[in-house]
This record gives sequence, C-alpha cells and structure tokens, in this order.
Amino acid sequence: MERNDIENASKYLKQSYSINPKNTDIAYKLAKLYYNQKKYNLAKEILEDIWNNPNNADTINLLGLCYMKLKDYKRAELVFGKLIEAFPKNHMVMGYLAQCCFELKEYDKAQNWALKALEIFSDWDDAIKILKKIKEKREQKDEQ
Repeated sequence: MERNDIENASKYLKQSYSINPKNTDIAYKLAKLYYNQKKYNLAKEILEDIWNNPNNADTINLLGLCYMKLKDYKRAELVFGKLIEAFPKNHMVMGYLAQCCFELKEYDKAQNWALKALEIFSDWDDAIKILKKIKEKREQKDEQ
C-alpha cells in the first residue's frame, strides 16, 4: 500500500469509528491499522471495547497480540485462554499461550502448551524454539 493510501484509510476508518464505535468490523480494521503502525495502546483500547463478541476470533487474537507487545503477558494469557476454548485445536493460539507462560516464568505450563501445539503441527519452529528456551532456563537454574 502506498503511504497516501494508508493515510486515507486511517482517516476514513477513524471517521467511521467515531460515528459508529460499536461496528465491530470498522473497529477491528482500525485496531489492525494501529497494530501495524505499532500503536499497540490505541489498538488495545478499541479491541477491549469489542472483544466480548465471541464470534470474532480475529478481534480476540489481535487483543492478545497487543497485550503481548505491551508485555502484559498475564492479560494476554487470559485472552488467548478464551480463544483456545473456542478453538481447542489451534496450534498458533497454543504457541501464544506457551510464549505468555514462558514470559511469566511458568515453564511447566509453557512446555505443556508447546507440546500440545507440536501434537498438531509436529515441526512448528515456534513451539520448538520455546521448548529449547525452557530447557536452557532449566539448565541455568540447575547450574546455580
């Protein structure tokens, strides 16, 4: 997209959102635009208003990603927990949960989520990397 296209899209999305903030499609698109611009707090604010719509997995997922970018891993874990209830075989969500638990130093939970993700997608690099980081953390702890 050209810079002018993004600026125009941003302008019209903001205007549409101000007129109808309960329109989840507009809200999601504006939040996604903010997320891509690394304006995570702005995206989070919009998404928090609409995330209770259980039919909108993209909204819930993006809110969890915003919390992760803002290093609020506990809230991200709660959001992804809600998402995994609706989509229990989603390896990506399992990976996000593993990453959140790792950052919260809950290594057993992180390992369990990563292993569950690998049951679905056996050579998924993200899950393998998390398991490797957990192993390194545990080895460091044993050395102390």
